[in-house]
Amino acid sequence: MDRWVDKVAVVTGASSGIGDAIARRLAKDGLKVAALARRADRLQVLEQEVKESGARGIVKGYICDVTSESDLTSTFRSIEQDLGPIAVLINNAGVLIKSNLTDLDLDGVKTLIDTNLHGVINCTKAGLASMKAHNVDEGHIVNISSVTGNWSEPPPPASLYSASKHALNIFSVGLRAQLRNEKLGIRVSTVSPGLVKTEMTEMFTGDISLGYYMLPEDIADAVSYVIAAPHHVNVSQITVDTLFEVVYARLGAM
Repeated sequence: MDRWVDKVAVVTGASSGIGDAIARRLAKDGLKVAALARRADRLQVLEQEVKESGARGIVKGYICDVTSESDLTSTFRSIEQDLGPIAVLINNAGVLIKSNLTDLDLDGVKTLIDTNLHGVINCTKAGLASMKAHNVDEGHIVNISSVTGNWSEPPPPASLYSASKHALNIFSVGLRAQLRNEKLGIRVSTVSPGLVKTEMTEMFTGDISLGYYMLPEDIADAVSYVIAAPHHVNVSQITVDTLFEVVYARLGAM
């Protein structure tokens, strides 16, 4: 990871769970991390704890709603002014709503799609604009998907969430092909976790032990591995699953 030291990484959904763990890991690896989230108090704690940890890099929090294009535009401008041009973008922000399709109200549908898909597209546009404007010759976009994005027959309560992750996977494939054709030196990877113990998944992990679920740090390690690969290597997609796979059964029982 030495070539990434002092480079700027943006991590969305960084106030808890996987995003928090990724921000901490990248700071440990020596990057300057812009942590995006809506909860200011969580971002302050993250900043302070990373500072006290002795990490080679830093974390600076930015209050931002990834579903707001204007919010993202001003936030990315501030990041460039504060930290420098963006080299790494981790699209992690996401929501999981447990409901059968016919029972989910339209506001819930909009929230899920806006966050899990539109938010990624918005952030990617802003991140790429920064990379191109500053002629970044080695960039990396990592989209945090889910094993549910690989399922052809998801259980009904997870259908919409799964659909949003399927769309994210296809978006990633298309983006990677576009950037390859443009010969920009910007890599695109998708990391698809299985069941991870976070605030979002407490309903699934409360009564099972490690091995049936993973920790956020496990996914952060995978992201670090993907980014650390030699520049001529693009880890296009990586699935990180539990020792004992239970997520399908858990979602089906919701």
